[in-house]
Amino acid sequence: MELNLELKLKTIYGGDGIKRPYQVEEVKLSRTKTRTRTTEALGIPSARETTEEEKELKDDACFTFKQDEDGTSILRLGGVHGKTWGHLKECAQTLKDSKGLFGSFAEIERFMRTTRISPIYVRLENANGGFVDQIFQMMAGRKSTGVPQYFDVIGECKANITIVCPDTHKTKLMEMLKIMPSVPFGNKRRGIAEVINL
Repeated sequence: MELNLELKLKTIYGGDGIKRPYQVEEVKLSRTKTRTRTTEALGIPSARETTEEEKELKDDACFTFKQDEDGTSILRLGGVHGKTWGHLKECAQTLKDSKGLFGSFAEIERFMRTTRISPIYVRLENANGGFVDQIFQMMAGRKSTGVPQYFDVIGECKANITIVCPDTHKTKLMEMLKIMPSVPFGNKRRGIAEVINL
């Protein structure tokens, strides 16, 4: 069985080791001074407050998307290490727990081994609503400090993939494709993937 699918992707985060330079404004000094004066004729003190802030621009890295030769963002959706393969596997695990569609994790593994998704890298067409998001990553260790990380985000786009699998998989695969929007997708697990031509 071969399915040519059109996906609508929302809130897709860049990453996969691809970075670009990004300038961040950082506050180095912030202080407030209060000065009180008393006018002798009135005998009433009056306060004047001044706030001083010192900022600096620093270079950081922003996780972004790989680009094709035309400068269009591409994402690894195909292959066994692609986002769609991993997403379908999570859909299968959700269906195992909720509907008992799969008997075991071993059955899911066998099912996924016979499922092929292509192409490996897919163009993200009609991309719009892009922005940079800041997420704090907790570091390992006793202090557990948070380090800000920056990500390019595509608000919405479309992508085309092809899934090839045995005909006996059709019923289960269709159930997996139906629940795709309810299972977190992509980098940072904040995206939504939906098949729009089923």
